[in-house]
Amino acid sequence: MKKLIGFGFIIMMLLMNCCYAKDTVPKMMRVGIYSASGAVSSFTVSSESGMEVGTVDEEGEFTLAQEFAKGKTITIKKGSKAQSVLVDEIGEIGDGSHFLRIIPKKSSGIPLLKVNGSRYRGEIEVRRYSNSDMTVIN
Repeated sequence: MKKLIGFGFIIMMLLMNCCYAKDTVPKMMRVGIYSASGAVSSFTVSSESGMEVGTVDEEGEFTLAQEFAKGKTITIKKGSKAQSVLVDEIGEIGDGSHFLRIIPKKSSGIPLLKVNGSRYRGEIEVRRYSNSDMTVIN
């Protein structure tokens, strides 16, 4: 009888952990494209559906700076300020609390961005930390 109660307790604990894990799955997975020793000083980005380029703050609020047409390729470089980046046709963007975000426009297919020729689904974020190259996150 004690073994049966112990076994029931273990099953109950496993079920509680499974339910708990389900509630903690993030809505978005963020993966570094270029980071740490692989961080870059410049890169190109384009989208067959067009792009929205702007900044995002720590709370995730996006502010549009400019839209780019289908197939337009832009170059992103390190800015002259400590945590800024330089964007073609826009200028310097970003500081310690606002970061560059590039969002592909909706299309009939899966919205893709090309970063240095490689395709990525969804948006990218570019962070530049003090005295470093750019960290690019998908």
